[in-house]
Amino acid sequence: MSVDVLLLCQCRSYLEPTEVFKGEVEETVVKVKMVVTNLSALKDIYEKYRKKLAEFFKHGEPKEWEFAPVLVFHRYDKFLERIQLIYVISVVNCFVM
Repeated sequence: MSVDVLLLCQCRSYLEPTEVFKGEVEETVVKVKMVVTNLSALKDIYEKYRKKLAEFFKHGEPKEWEFAPVLVFHRYDKFLERIQLIYVISVVNCFVM
């Protein structure tokens, strides 16, 4: 199983999809914000080290990663978009109530 699939499974388990819209809005906002923060941080770390890849090669030509990030992160990015939408909806509901 790939890292992104494991991470998404962990996020789904933590958020308990059936409880996201049934539970207290404040609790949902906190949980969803944590997931968004962690998923965004992982993507930021990937980008940071991808840009610094040449620094890790002290001798010789650096070997760039040979995969297209869009292929690797497609499912991840779509999941993050959905979670961010849930977060926005939760925050709006928090202010309305």
